[in-house]
Amino acid sequence: LTLLLGLPLALAAEGPSCPPLVTVTFDNATIPGLLGQWTYIAAASRYPPHLKEIKAVKYEIFSFSPGSHEDELNVTEIIRLNETCVVQNTGKIQVFWHNSTL
Repeated sequence: LTLLLGLPLALAAEGPSCPPLVTVTFDNATIPGLLGQWTYIAAASRYPPHLKEIKAVKYEIFSFSPGSHEDELNVTEIIRLNETCVVQNTGKIQVFWHNSTL
């Protein structure tokens, strides 16, 4: 029991470990690796308008497919808001090859 009570204190004494971001240079294999479905898992916010939406979203799937140009991706969202399923073609993501950003 003493060990369990002391565990939170021991964990709190350690500083948070957060590895540094690693930059990735886009190449011909990067974008195909992003294509397909990605599942939204969780969100956190203290901003009241966001909290309402976070509570309503049961799950969300993003689907990325090739755009009409090599420097864009099409995005489709499938969202379950409470008991309603919403499908949105949300648009495009621009690929900036020169500085490896989306």
